[in-house]
Amino acid sequence: MSAFSDISIGWDGKDYVIEGRQRFRVICLVEEEVTIGEIAGMAMDPARLKATSVAKGFCAILRFLGVTEVQGGKTVPITAETVFVRMFGEGADGDGPLVAVTILLALIQPHLPEPTAVRPNRAARRKSASKAGRVDGNR
Repeated sequence: MSAFSDISIGWDGKDYVIEGRQRFRVICLVEEEVTIGEIAGMAMDPARLKATSVAKGFCAILRFLGVTEVQGGKTVPITAETVFVRMFGEGADGDGPLVAVTILLALIQPHLPEPTAVRPNRAARRKSASKAGRVDGNR
């Protein structure tokens, strides 16, 4: 079982899926452009938002997914410049960079199993009690 579940990302009216087993690889690509600490900082304080860094991180995801664009009549991998412009384009309402930060945060969050209660075995309890100056758990 992967530590990550599948995640869906929409771009240009199309949904793309990053499989859980691929997410760590994608996170590594994103962190080459913008660190997790920077992403978290921008999410907590939008005044610290660096739209160019967000665009480069999001572009890393799109390139991994094989998203392309046409430039000069040629189909090429999408560029960070295009992502940057689109974050502020039609329908973005100025929230494009914050939406991208939210998606980046969702991407890095692993699927963690529910914690289980751990109860030390009897020998461990005795050892702990004797270290505290008690023998066999008696005071």
